Amino acid sequence: MPKKSIVSNSIISALECEYGDYHRTEHTKNSQLWINPLMSIYWCFDLKAVVEKIRYYDYIKDTDSVNEFVKGLQLYRRTLTKPRNSKGIPI
Repeated sequence: MPKKSIVSNSIISALECEYGDYHRTEHTKNSQLWINPLMSIYWCFDLKAVVEKIRYYDYIKDTDSVNEFVKGLQLYRRTLTKPRNSKGIPI
C-alpha cells in the first residue's frame, strides 16, 4: 500500500496498549487521534447477514426511541414458548 492505513495502525496501537493521542506513523503526526482500548476488538460484519439472524428484528426495526425498542422486544418475548429470564447487569 502506498500509505499506511490509519485504521489498521490505530487497531495495532490499541493491541500494543498505546492509548489516547498516540501516533504510530508520521502520516498522522499533525492531527489529533484518539486510540481507544476497545479498538483491539473491532471487527467487520456483513450487516445484512447479521440482521437476518436477529429473530426480533421485525419487532424493533421501526422504533425511534429506547421506549419503543423495549416495547418491541417485550412483544417479541411474548411470542416465545420458553423465554429466558432477564438478568440485571452486575454492579
